[in-house]
Amino acid sequence: MVTPLKPLALALFLALATALCPAEPPFLAGVAKRLITPEVGEGKPTVWLAGYGAGRAATGVHDDLFARALVLKLGETTVAFVTLDLIGFFHPEVVQIRATLAAQCPISHLIVASTHNHEGPDTLGLWGEHPLSSGVNPAYNALVRQKVCEAVLEAAQTLKPVRVRFTQSATKGITTDSRPPKVLDEGLYLMHFEHADSGKPFATFVNWSAHPEVLGSRNTLVTADFCKYVVDRLEREFGAGYTALYFTGSIGGLLGASGRSLTDPATGKPPPNATFREAELVGEEVGRVAIEAVRSAPLSQPNSLSFKVKEIYVPLTNAWYWAGRVAGVVDRKLYAPNPDGKTFSEEGVGARFVRSEVSVVTLGEAQFLMVPGEIYPELTNGGIQAPQDPGADFQGAPLEPPLRSLMTGKFKFVLGLANDELGYIIPKSQWDSAPPYTYGREKPLYGEINSASYELAPIVADAFKELLPAESDK
Repeated sequence: MVTPLKPLALALFLALATALCPAEPPFLAGVAKRLITPEVGEGKPTVWLAGYGAGRAATGVHDDLFARALVLKLGETTVAFVTLDLIGFFHPEVVQIRATLAAQCPISHLIVASTHNHEGPDTLGLWGEHPLSSGVNPAYNALVRQKVCEAVLEAAQTLKPVRVRFTQSATKGITTDSRPPKVLDEGLYLMHFEHADSGKPFATFVNWSAHPEVLGSRNTLVTADFCKYVVDRLEREFGAGYTALYFTGSIGGLLGASGRSLTDPATGKPPPNATFREAELVGEEVGRVAIEAVRSAPLSQPNSLSFKVKEIYVPLTNAWYWAGRVAGVVDRKLYAPNPDGKTFSEEGVGARFVRSEVSVVTLGEAQFLMVPGEIYPELTNGGIQAPQDPGADFQGAPLEPPLRSLMTGKFKFVLGLANDELGYIIPKSQWDSAPPYTYGREKPLYGEINSASYELAPIVADAFKELLPAESDK
């Protein structure tokens, strides 16, 4: 006969069992946002709109721009994702933000990504009053850094237990590619959070690929373009206390968004081109697909949160960027390789490299790659032209592996313009800046003029192969 444990012995047994088998740490998330809309009007500094040619001054504000932050915590690791309704933010700015936050909040890894909005202020220096004048207002960039810090701090201080659903869907017919080979990334990658206790929607992380430039070059009103309407659609659906965050994916190529395949319910016709109505319908469609996907997604149980970061140095081969740096338009320090061939020093003989980074975040069955520019979909999903066009500049250049083929996570997020903006990341075998040009053209395709280097794609690919060795070594 088994003698029942006495109450005191039972209590001691349970206490010992709890000590030996501690409960898993809760999965926590926090969100916050801050306005970063520039002031436009009489008596204010001119706001030079980014993304097209020089000399495009803002004449007003159509809708607000935001810095949105999502902070995730699991165990001892805290990762912050920030998305900006901006053309881009250089790596040194991100480094400054990290330094400020380090003294106030224990963030393990901070990601600051930009949507690549073509209807917001120049934060890089490439779109001023004329081609060799910077459009950056240093006070505005400082304000953005401050607001990012505020949003991250608020999100980190209001963490709540959450549960998460990962899912993937795709849009149809609203993504365009203006450069051969025509390779689209219509994937819609989603991370949807709910309050752990009530199941009420808390936030959604949206990752989709298209340039936010539906309004076109003639627009002079500050706006977040179609990204605003993606966020609006989700927040309208899920109600008060919920936040949507939009992150740009693989937009090189050039991938754009078009409402020509959509029907405006108000007219029964496609919306007029380059209008706010077109931007609204594109955003509504992305939001609709996202809502359908997250409603049917199963719950996930992430038991780990980790990250890896690799510093990279990219040779600046773009003559236009060199001219901009000399003219003070592009403000980036240059680095020179040391004799060991592995490390770099600031300035000095041979200083022609910019410092940047790539990183990987893994959350349970999801993986996130942070790419420092506008990466071509061929480099994320595959589809690099083969055989190589005879007009390409680097005949016989090895093909970079598709990044998603290196990833081990079930759900594979790729964030473009993350922690830097080095321009287009073009497969080296497709690089075409010197005659004879590809496809029998009389002039080069668009892309290379806005890329830091023809070595950028190989360097990024090699860095991710180092961070993702499990798959790349197969």
